[in-house]
Amino acid sequence: MYSKLISGGQIRKIDFCMENGCIPRSFDRDIEDIRLYLSEMFTYFSPVFYKSLTDTPAPFLQCH
Repeated sequence: MYSKLISGGQIRKIDFCMENGCIPRSFDRDIEDIRLYLSEMFTYFSPVFYKSLTDTPAPFLQCH
């Protein structure tokens, strides 16, 4: 997850959980850990959570 985000990729929460056999709560916890790490290491770089991507209802993440 971290590698994909750090390279500018997008992650769809539901798809990621299904592919990796984790629950959304674990996903949220991992994202929070990544946010904390990035905020400590790179003040200008953190993941952004969007509710939708154009007409896609699934949430996704992307680093900026």
